[in-house]
Amino acid sequence: MAKELSYQTYDDSWGAEPIPPTPDESLLHMLASSVQKNPDKAASILFQRVTTYQEVDRLSDRLAMFLVEAGIKKGDRVATMLPNCTQHLITFFAILKAGAIVVPFNIMLKSEEAGYILEDSGAKALFVLDLVYPGIQPRVEELGIKHTITVHIKDFSEPSATIPALLGGEKTLFESTTDFMAAIAEDRGALPEVTFQPREDLALILYTSGTTGFPKG
Repeated sequence: MAKELSYQTYDDSWGAEPIPPTPDESLLHMLASSVQKNPDKAASILFQRVTTYQEVDRLSDRLAMFLVEAGIKKGDRVATMLPNCTQHLITFFAILKAGAIVVPFNIMLKSEEAGYILEDSGAKALFVLDLVYPGIQPRVEELGIKHTITVHIKDFSEPSATIPALLGGEKTLFESTTDFMAAIAEDRGALPEVTFQPREDLALILYTSGTTGFPKG
């Protein structure tokens, strides 16, 4: 019989701690635990602006309620075409809190590529960086995506921070879209309770790079 592969066993002589079992809890439970332990510690720092765990929790609650009021429900797909930024972190947890599934993809994708993922995933809403939205806007409108929320990177930066030229343009608002800051501007009340089965319910749909064909989710 072939010897067991190393990733299937553990030996004390290796001098390393064994990998703990995956906890049977949702990502939202993990967030709540972090908020309880470290409410005032930095969860994100973007261009010198610190956002704490408590703020991420509070703002994602507001954004989740915005999605619920827009008709997003458990199992719906919500796409994010955003860079690594505080707004993306808030959006990620907001989508989960609304019971929906996050479909993230690269901001460098062209209209055809982005459109394919939006259509294939059945996305009901889209969060997108305002700088790249014009390139995919015709496809988004063609697909009939009803809710598009635009994100301006400098909205979560300190005024004194140096912003890369590529991201340092002025904020642009588009007709028939919602500004991210407007979506989180007010407390919209308590979220309806959503029950999760951590081992059964999807959190993410990630797409392959699709080098030899269309990507697969």
